[in-house]
Amino acid sequence: MYLPPSTIYNIWQFAPCLKSCSFAIRDFDHVPASPSITIPALESLQLVAYDFDWEDFLDVIKTPSLKNLSIEGSHVPAAPLTSLITRSGCSIREFHLFEEDENDTEMGSDVFHSFFQHLLTVSKFSVSWCLPTSAIWSIRDGNFPNLLSAGFSVCPEAFDALLDMVDSYVDQSHYPGRRLGCFDIVCYVGPGFTDVRERYKARYKAYEKAEGLSITAVNDSTGALLQEEDSDDGSTDNESSDEDDWE
Repeated sequence: MYLPPSTIYNIWQFAPCLKSCSFAIRDFDHVPASPSITIPALESLQLVAYDFDWEDFLDVIKTPSLKNLSIEGSHVPAAPLTSLITRSGCSIREFHLFEEDENDTEMGSDVFHSFFQHLLTVSKFSVSWCLPTSAIWSIRDGNFPNLLSAGFSVCPEAFDALLDMVDSYVDQSHYPGRRLGCFDIVCYVGPGFTDVRERYKARYKAYEKAEGLSITAVNDSTGALLQEEDSDDGSTDNESSDEDDWE
């Protein structure tokens, strides 16, 4: 059942001990004006809304105890999410976002630049759209030291950066003491990117053995798994050199 924002505001105002809630929101006309609402005990918040004014809705609440945040919707902007966390002073442990438009790469870049810098304590996240290169670099560089589990897809342009990140965890001799959590990664690779395609094929066996790692690379044109493809696209010249570099 969908609820209007006014009903949800009333619930929050009269339930100060609420620890967990999940709402599907329908903006029938508009988000009504409301005084600031503090929900002191709220630890888990799940919201579902499409074609919705997220900013006006979230800007009236404070959630100082919030740990788990799950958002499902369309065109979810980073600004009100960032504002909610900074205004509340909360420490997010789990973040999940299902964006209706999975190909909205501008959205992905926006979230990771202006929102994920506020999630340094996050231990688990999943997002439905492809992550840009900047997001992969942020994970690779250890900006999320508590990260144990992540689920995401990767833009073709970020595939090389992704393999850098995965290698940094798999090759313990180069990064002693650094352990991989539970990474569930899907890469969609279109035409071209010959060098990185061959690099992935040469390293696939090592990735397969890595505990907690599931990485699937798919040819965006054919739907075939990359490691099962024959090197019949003119890429064979690079295969042996890549194997020497990455074994």
